[in-house]
Amino acid sequence: MISKSEYYLGRNLYSTDHKRAYQVSASAFSLRNQIEDDDPELTLKCGYNAAFYADLLKMPDSAKHYLNEVVSSDIINRTTVLARKDLGQLHAENGNFSLAKDYLDQAIQYLAHFNPQQVFDLYLDQSMILLEEAKVVSKDKHESIAQQIINTAVQVLDTTDLSGISRFSLVGYYQNVGWAHRLIFDYPNAVLFTEKALSLTNDPIVETDLNNNLGIYYKHLEQYGKSFKHLKIAEERALSLSEKLKAVQVYDNFGETYLENSQFENAIEYFNKGICTLLSNAEKCSDLHLGEIDAISTLPSMERIWMLTLLDDKAKCYYQWYQKHQDPKNLDLALSYYTLADNVVSLIQKSIPQESGKLLWRSRAKDLYESGVIAAHEAGSMERVHRFIERSKALVLYQAIQLSNATDLLDEEYQKEISSTLLDINNLQSELFDIKDKSTPEALAIKDSILGLESHYSILIDEVSKANPAYYQLNFNDDNIKLHTVQDQLQDDQSLISFFSTETELVGINVSNQNIEFKSLGVIDQIDSLVSDYMKSLNHFDQLGSISDREYQSYLQSFSNSSNELYQVLLKPWNNLNEKIIIIPSENLSDISFEGLIMESPDLSSPMQDWVYVIKEHGVSYSPSMTIWNELQHKQSQGRELMTFTPGFSGSTYVSLDETQSELKDDISHMKVTNYDNSEANLEQLLAYNGEAIINLATHAVINTTESEFSFLLLNDESGKLDTIFLKDIYHIDIPGAFIVVNACETSRGEHSRGEGIISLERAFTYAGASGLITSLWPINDHASSIIMKHFYEKMGDGLEKDEALRLAKLNYLSEVKTEVEAHPFLWAPLIQIGNTNPLEVNALSSHLLWYGLGFILIAIAMYFTIKKSKNK
Repeated sequence: MISKSEYYLGRNLYSTDHKRAYQVSASAFSLRNQIEDDDPELTLKCGYNAAFYADLLKMPDSAKHYLNEVVSSDIINRTTVLARKDLGQLHAENGNFSLAKDYLDQAIQYLAHFNPQQVFDLYLDQSMILLEEAKVVSKDKHESIAQQIINTAVQVLDTTDLSGISRFSLVGYYQNVGWAHRLIFDYPNAVLFTEKALSLTNDPIVETDLNNNLGIYYKHLEQYGKSFKHLKIAEERALSLSEKLKAVQVYDNFGETYLENSQFENAIEYFNKGICTLLSNAEKCSDLHLGEIDAISTLPSMERIWMLTLLDDKAKCYYQWYQKHQDPKNLDLALSYYTLADNVVSLIQKSIPQESGKLLWRSRAKDLYESGVIAAHEAGSMERVHRFIERSKALVLYQAIQLSNATDLLDEEYQKEISSTLLDINNLQSELFDIKDKSTPEALAIKDSILGLESHYSILIDEVSKANPAYYQLNFNDDNIKLHTVQDQLQDDQSLISFFSTETELVGINVSNQNIEFKSLGVIDQIDSLVSDYMKSLNHFDQLGSISDREYQSYLQSFSNSSNELYQVLLKPWNNLNEKIIIIPSENLSDISFEGLIMESPDLSSPMQDWVYVIKEHGVSYSPSMTIWNELQHKQSQGRELMTFTPGFSGSTYVSLDETQSELKDDISHMKVTNYDNSEANLEQLLAYNGEAIINLATHAVINTTESEFSFLLLNDESGKLDTIFLKDIYHIDIPGAFIVVNACETSRGEHSRGEGIISLERAFTYAGASGLITSLWPINDHASSIIMKHFYEKMGDGLEKDEALRLAKLNYLSEVKTEVEAHPFLWAPLIQIGNTNPLEVNALSSHLLWYGLGFILIAIAMYFTIKKSKNK
């Protein structure tokens, strides 16, 4: 039995020896399974104390480990609730706001049953996490979302009666309300509430935070004397308490305040103080270079986050210094620190197992990449411009592909455990999605299980990485492709254009195997407006049958103008555009089918099929990034086997896709077609895929643009009923080398993730191993799609590259239309080709036929000479 003396020994050592207190508590907790009659509640307290002391000793991974162990207990008491609260705070510090909120929601639900007085403190923690999340979201131009989160946080704060609560809780309340006002730029009220909190507290740690916050608020009010006064008090408090991270925060705020006053040397001095404090090395910290990434990698996760902030701020300082005095040395230093900061982003993001957390860090890094692109362009460094643009595009997807490739290096036992853990998480998430009330005991139990499995997965990956260096190297290698490598991979007839949106402008880089161009293409707000006008005009297609001739002519004018204006901005400026264009879009450019843009203002009296669209001059394909484009080009080409999935929709609210599905059942030259209809068109058949083939899914898709992981495709189950295949299910399908054709609506649409791209079904299939895809940008027309896809497969069967086959299929469709409305780009432009464009391989059957043919020719030649020789005799 864990004796009370051991428990109290750990408690009593708290004030004198944190390390010894941690050792005693951790040791007592580790023996829990070896003792038959141990006291479960006392055991949990030992585990919780071990986490508490580990946190004091700056051992966040150990703290998280013990908290997870405590949370995994079936016992619900004050200790396990506090463990959930602390886990929530740890995840919030790492940017995992979704997990943080889950843990705090659980803590609030449980605590409300047996100690409602303490719920208020948890609401304070929950509001702070909401505010931290809003701070990140507000950088994403989504002010309305940020405002909504802030309002929720303030609402949480206002739900509890302040009378009778503790002085400590009241301080927390005023502090949080002050922070909320700061996030909506109401600095006078931010000061008011923070000063109230400061007048009530006698806790030196809280005093440090409040003075630091007041330093920030007064800076924004341009009351710099008061700002420096409070920052100086905060610095003194932090140093006297040996609070490393609080001192770092103060140094960063000092630096930002000096930077705002263009006092560059003072700003650099304080940024360096922060870096020195984190590294505990005064000799190296002031002139960090890329080689120091190893030193940064040893820092705990929260210290890495502050290192990123300091490096980013230091880079901005050097760039502004350069702008004012035009000293090229400062520009070079700015670029060096932007590059180092980017490497720290990778370190932080790779330590987060959940994709939601990774994507959030891509969003936070977008500002860094924007600044890096501007500085690199100023320096005339095209390679660095490319680096920062590329780092902002689908890096999480590329890392996921690398992880999948790396997993193939592991032994079968590890592969099975990783796969089964991810599958269990996926199944539980599906169960949770179906529960409307997420506060029920059933939902809370599922959340607990998910969190436990995610913790196990994180530990498993760490264990595997240490035991398998090759796995670690491949999994954690996210270097983007170099420009010269892109040029080497491009064919003579190809151009690759990568777009990038900064806060103020749209820029792009155009690469061919002969040239590289970088251009500023215009003001981003104006281009966003053009895209919006074009998409609105495009989507008015459905109304064309019910308008007058005069309204129709007005529509044609509006549509052709918006389409041509986009062409003039996005493609016309490039000097060297080859016949084939590979597009890497940015932000809402992902919604555009570039081949449907109009190159010349048309004669409105001429039929739409005669208008000069981009597709008539260029073939267009797409990719999430240059690095992924290169990765997919090296995947093996498909054989000539076509697997079609045509589920039935009878008895459902979904419209049957009769024409698309019937076309797929016709014979296609040079292709071996296997049809899976109705009950055979199920997930099990898809999971049974083995080898390089084309998989055509002729079905419906439902896109969730707010929770992308719950977008889904429809197949049938084995009984013939409709079955939903969620985006998150597709991540766990193994389809190496397959080329996927999804004849479904809007499969390239999804949730826009800043700094990463569209989280769509197309992305999920790429992760699952597909070498390339054909997907749709908006709802497809069954009739038009069926004609285009029939031509597409015939062209591919003839040996054409996939992008060219799709281009010619669309042109054939345009040449065959009988009415002008049928020529509208809304009908033929949504289907786009992504990834590998290589032609199909000559399969074994074709090879045998070829050899048989050659054999017959040789026999015929031999017979000819034999007959000729006999005649001569």
